[in-house]
Amino acid sequence: MRILFILLILAISVNTYAQDDYSADSKKFITWVSGVNITRGYKNISDKGAGKVSYGVKENATGKADGKVVSLGDSGVVVLTFDIPLANGNGPDFAVFENGAMYGTKPFLELAFVEVSSNGEDFFRFPALSLAPDAPQTASFDGTDPALITNLAGKTLADVGTPFDLEELRSVSGLDVNNITHIKLIDVIGAVSGDYISYDSKGNKINDPYPTPFESGGFDLDAVGVINNRKSTDRPPVVLKNITDIEFNVSDKEMRVDLKTIFSDPDGDVIQYSVESEIPDIDCLDITIEESELVVKCNEIVSSAETVISVKATTKYATATTTFIVKVTKPQVLDINASKTSLILVYPNPVSDEVRFKIDGYITGTCYTLFLYDQSGRLVFASESDSEDVVLNISEFNPGLYFYRVVYRSVIYTGKIVKQ
Repeated sequence: MRILFILLILAISVNTYAQDDYSADSKKFITWVSGVNITRGYKNISDKGAGKVSYGVKENATGKADGKVVSLGDSGVVVLTFDIPLANGNGPDFAVFENGAMYGTKPFLELAFVEVSSNGEDFFRFPALSLAPDAPQTASFDGTDPALITNLAGKTLADVGTPFDLEELRSVSGLDVNNITHIKLIDVIGAVSGDYISYDSKGNKINDPYPTPFESGGFDLDAVGVINNRKSTDRPPVVLKNITDIEFNVSDKEMRVDLKTIFSDPDGDVIQYSVESEIPDIDCLDITIEESELVVKCNEIVSSAETVISVKATTKYATATTTFIVKVTKPQVLDINASKTSLILVYPNPVSDEVRFKIDGYITGTCYTLFLYDQSGRLVFASESDSEDVVLNISEFNPGLYFYRVVYRSVIYTGKIVKQ
């Protein structure tokens, strides 16, 4: 209703009643309301036939405080949402802007209860306190001493927000003060007698201007400024320990790391993992994330290489990274056709149907791998074994020259087969 009487406002600085700098231009504010759902109240709840207030539109409550308001009316309610949930940081976490003004020696203040929710359904109220006398009734244009008001929105002048600290609600069961998704403002009717008295958390009557039977009656919301939200307070994941550098010098090996033992999030947020390699195209390496496990596989080693692996742990707003080195060492290659003390006997050779690989006992007993390639270098057979004998039927293979490799520990044994 103060809009109807704006010319009566005395030229007194709005910062007169600011305990700290919570003006609309303060750098404290990192963002503002993005969503508004309003249920209008009455011009005069004792005379419901007069209808409900209509001043302003809900969009006036979004964005930075600018003096454009939406009126709630007696018992009106507005629920506000934000792009990023609010969080409990250092000091006050948000501030509510109304359009309080000076009339005479005291400010004309219309008040509202403030409630917050972390799920949009269960709301919890800040413990409001009013020590203002409950008699006589504050009349339609009388003032209120803001020093007597605690945890009620609207106790400051226009362009100055009333701050609220989520720390006060930290122990409330059912509320996550680090994930506040909704703020609700409920108009304080202000009557000190009759059927529509509003009480503070101690049972005191809250005495503010009543009645205010105008289109702009009741609490007039300008904006809500955010000081702390999830993005500004979110702590990054912690690296509990580094991943040890590894070296592959045998084919068909892999390393697995449980990333839950590497990272932890101090806020308890869900961590998403990703991995990247400084040299992503090393032929024998396959680096993946399987749920919360890092998997580094090394297939057949064809050349020596080294790369730096980075593993990132990311929550919604923060990231931590740890790195380690993977080194691939090309094994020594022995041509058993030129060796006088061959550890592998291949017969018959040339062969038409079945070729037998007789593996020396020095190699068997631990896993080795047999590879067979055609003349173009295409892999046509691969198998792991720890047996002394491997029989391979190549009757369906095209005639020609084939190359085999037996990979054992850090050595590769090679040879040739002629398919008739």
